[in-house]
Amino acid sequence: MASYRPVQSADQVLRVLCALNRYPIAKVKDLARDTGLPAATVVRLLETLVAQGYARKLDRLSGYCVGAGVLELTAGYHGLPTIFDGAKAVAEGLTRDFL
Repeated sequence: MASYRPVQSADQVLRVLCALNRYPIAKVKDLARDTGLPAATVVRLLETLVAQGYARKLDRLSGYCVGAGVLELTAGYHGLPTIFDGAKAVAEGLTRDFL
């Protein structure tokens, strides 16, 4: 259990980024619907994401898409450590033997 409540603004920007990632091109109204956030909030968060390179504004009518900055988000992810693969086999064996 977390020792602090989640930071609301961080939660909101991540919700918008995840929703944006599901569309090739997203309109504000679609992101607002998907995230449950007001359209004005979505616009402010998108502008922040654009400023940081995580989103791109195509034009006023087209909408937004993810930016090249999202590639940086995967750089530190290396999957689960391989020690879990060995532990999984042992745990499955114990479960099989005792259940």
